Amino acid sequence: MNSSNRGIETLAGTVYKYICDKIGSKWSTNDDIRLQDLLTCIAITTIFLDENGKKKVNYKVDQLPDFSVYDMVFTLNYYEFWDYNHIAVPLHGRVDLDAIHENINVLVSSLRMSYDKYREAVEKVARNNKVQIVNLSDIIFAPSAVIKEHLICVEGIYPSNRLFPADDLYLIKKQKLYEDIKNVDELDIFGMSPYGDDSLIHIINTKLKVRVFIYNKDSNHETREWMRKLTCPYELLDSGLI
Repeated sequence: MNSSNRGIETLAGTVYKYICDKIGSKWSTNDDIRLQDLLTCIAITTIFLDENGKKKVNYKVDQLPDFSVYDMVFTLNYYEFWDYNHIAVPLHGRVDLDAIHENINVLVSSLRMSYDKYREAVEKVARNNKVQIVNLSDIIFAPSAVIKEHLICVEGIYPSNRLFPADDLYLIKKQKLYEDIKNVDELDIFGMSPYGDDSLIHIINTKLKVRVFIYNKDSNHETREWMRKLTCPYELLDSGLI
């Protein structure tokens, strides 16, 4: 399925569920680790690369918010092109875009290269593509079929009857989501969908004051959704006002 009006998480969720259903009861934690890692590589490839290499990004600096007026800046993106000094705190991990070569069009996992079947597949892909091996183990990408807290890279691994010794099995350190954002009392929210991570919405609802800037606020269906989900003191504003 290829659909321009569906998000990358939704498309990845469709692939994830399809593969899980196909394997059925034989599904192992090892399979889950490999598939989540694979889909993360595909997602980051899709976001930042095309068939010619790195995508060209054009933006108008004078249309960006004045970030200097904020004590802290958090981002749900994996890379901010305006953030030359790395002042933004990436809540889902930061992709080192500078380390990716200009003409690369496929990213593959360094951790999975020790798994024979994966390495053989990469060799086939590399016949017709320019491939780079990267480590994206700190990147938090969730197919829509998986809650972020239950991603392998967040939850970590532990002994179970579905986890087996393997050449590509490594210790995975548990991560705590959104710890940094818990340290502030007020938030301005810009460019975030209310249909995303409910655990993040829960943290937002603990704040003393929240302002949400919404594109075309008066006609955007997200306005009503924000009103439904926010239980903290809040104000909804048109994005042009930021």
